[in-house]
Amino acid sequence: MKKLWIQYIIMILCAGTLFAAFPVFSNQIPLAEAEVDWQNDAYINQFGDKVIPLPSSDLDLSSKLPFSEQSSDLSVSSAAETESILSSAASRPLSSAATDPTVSTIPIPESSAPASSLGNSSAASSKPAASSSSASTSSAGISSSPAGTTEETVYILENGEAVIYRISELLPKIVEAEIGGGSPVEAIKAQAVASHTLLRYYNDVAKKAPAVAQKTPTDAVIKACMEVIDKIITVDGQPAYTPYCAATAGRTNASEEVWGGKRSHLVSVESIYDSEDTTNWNRQTTIPVSTVKEKLEAGFGVTMTGEPSSWMKVLDYTKGGYNNNMSVCGKLTTGRYIRESVLGLRSACFTWKVEGDNFIFTTKGYGHGVGLSQMGAIGYARHGYQYDWILTHYYTGVSISTL
Repeated sequence: MKKLWIQYIIMILCAGTLFAAFPVFSNQIPLAEAEVDWQNDAYINQFGDKVIPLPSSDLDLSSKLPFSEQSSDLSVSSAAETESILSSAASRPLSSAATDPTVSTIPIPESSAPASSLGNSSAASSKPAASSSSASTSSAGISSSPAGTTEETVYILENGEAVIYRISELLPKIVEAEIGGGSPVEAIKAQAVASHTLLRYYNDVAKKAPAVAQKTPTDAVIKACMEVIDKIITVDGQPAYTPYCAATAGRTNASEEVWGGKRSHLVSVESIYDSEDTTNWNRQTTIPVSTVKEKLEAGFGVTMTGEPSSWMKVLDYTKGGYNNNMSVCGKLTTGRYIRESVLGLRSACFTWKVEGDNFIFTTKGYGHGVGLSQMGAIGYARHGYQYDWILTHYYTGVSISTL
């Protein structure tokens, strides 16, 4: 009988421990379940933010060139020499474009333009709004049914051509591919407005048709999209440039720290729930030393010598905490270039160590880190924040306008 009571006590203690620990794990479960297409490495190569080695001719990205021939051997440089090199890099002219140069686009046809017009708008919300409709006062000019109505249309790039779509047909497909129907409704709405705005920016401001990801939408995504189908983000009455990424390293990057240009609504802000994303937080990637050597030598035209762990050095960081200026055996470069064009890591927020014949890279976040964090939006939505608050948090000083 005594042994039986001891067993009962042990069982009660085990059950209590399990229930006490469950809330900690439950905070991470919904984020893990939200994995969608962009969690696949092949997706970001096609639709994400992988950089091309040389920027396109219509963008002045001289401040973010892959490496500089003028730098000295930083492996033995003094603090004063390093500061001088960074000052030289900072003095290069910045671009006013401030857009991701890797997004595939073509000019839209001049003979016809997508149908849209701006109606009412409101100032950006600064609090976790109680109502998801508080961002604007009315809606007009948008119909979810094309029969007998004039509906908003947009151009996108498909098979090398600019193809026109009704926004009510296209937007749910994009949102399904980007954030998925298993995400909280307010996160889906935030993604819908950001995606819609990005289409309008490329069509109306850049006069281009962008390539987009599409996937057959779930009912949940269609419903959420239809609830905000007439909403876009504006700056000074124009559609804003609204890039987004899968996850950040805890803060977003400012646009000028990534693409060399400045936009007032793309500054570094907190993204506190990204650390709950078990897929992209402290993710480890193992690459053989021989492969890293080969890639670095090919990417920078140098011969790697010495201890492998010393081949790369971080010189400074972005406001978002990502590796900014770096050196590779005396060549000045950026963490973004190494991450995207040389090693193919998930994020420019990375550290490394060498164990045996392998480099082990640890990354936080996934993508360029500018604008809306999809995992961050999921986290905020799970904690009760509405879509308009989420958008005005990641895109500062903007308005939510009605088409």
